[in-house]
Amino acid sequence: MKKRVVFHVGAPKTATTSLQVACVRRRHELRKEGIFYPVFRTPAYPGRRNKLYTEDQQGDVFEHSMISHLPLFWSFQKRLHPTFQEREKLDSNLAEWKSLIKEFRDGPEHTIIISAETVFFQHEDMNLYELLSLFDGMERTLAFGLRHPEELLHSLYATGVLGVERLSIPAQAFHVAKRYMNGGFERIIKSLIDTVQPGEVKPFWMKDLWNNGHTVLGGFFDLIGIPNTIEQEFHSRPTPNEATVLFLRQLTRRKIDDETYRNVVKAVETVIHESKIKRAESFFPEAMQERLSARFAEDVEWLSSGLGMTKPAKVIIPPLPFRRMNTPAENAAIIEKLLPAMTKPTATRMRAMQRHLMQAEGKLATDHGGI
Repeated sequence: MKKRVVFHVGAPKTATTSLQVACVRRRHELRKEGIFYPVFRTPAYPGRRNKLYTEDQQGDVFEHSMISHLPLFWSFQKRLHPTFQEREKLDSNLAEWKSLIKEFRDGPEHTIIISAETVFFQHEDMNLYELLSLFDGMERTLAFGLRHPEELLHSLYATGVLGVERLSIPAQAFHVAKRYMNGGFERIIKSLIDTVQPGEVKPFWMKDLWNNGHTVLGGFFDLIGIPNTIEQEFHSRPTPNEATVLFLRQLTRRKIDDETYRNVVKAVETVIHESKIKRAESFFPEAMQERLSARFAEDVEWLSSGLGMTKPAKVIIPPLPFRRMNTPAENAAIIEKLLPAMTKPTATRMRAMQRHLMQAEGKLATDHGGI
């Protein structure tokens, strides 16, 4: 049987991380069914402040930055003048990946899954032709999930703040928005197909991962046409409401140590686990939301006629009110709600901040508010 490589390239916020976590947790079972999901052994973000971990069936623990295959694509980024240290790191990444691919070639498995969600919007910044040569002789399948772009960007912004990439979050979300508006999903997908030259293209709507009684892992393999008997519970980090996200966003602008911030984020996740969050606002202006929906309506027509995808129920989403920033009083109220879930040192610091915010509320007429 000819070996097969499935390039699962996103898009971001379409259950990609949940799928990667599921593949790592069940990777030993997957290998028995002929599916190879390689695990990178070096943490991709060694200095990241808010780390998450996944444990597989044999008790091996992996940082979440190790379960995505983005390090493979890093080795093929278009960098004009990498430093010696960068080149050394990239060469080390590539050597490890060549070893993993050789393990697959020499093994009995019929399919290797390569999953990296950021490739969807960033593939034009990479030398994918060189990367594809690592998989010469294999059949190629290109798989990607899609959802409404406003929902995608909203979730990207919110979870980015929870993941704590400091001041890069707005730039990241608006960079993705700019790439989307410059031709929509149609231009991005056509570019991917032209580059990867897959034998099969397997697009799907994120919601379809749960169809026919499937969970995310079984649904994914069903959608891309790989027989398997493995299911996996859906694991996802809940998304807080817009006011709480902006509170955290404003908090990152203060001089706050990593441990304190991590504890505040844990408190947020504890509190929002206890209540159902329904979206009422957006991080983006109403005019931008309308443009995203209009562009998406054009995409849906092309996806239906060009790739045979069913049309989603929601194409034009009425714009939600734009939330730009919290007032000091709103941030103080959020702190009050989070205090019971914080450690004592963090609660002490947050109470001091709460007092400062209430004092600032009196000056709101001459101030823009916020932390």
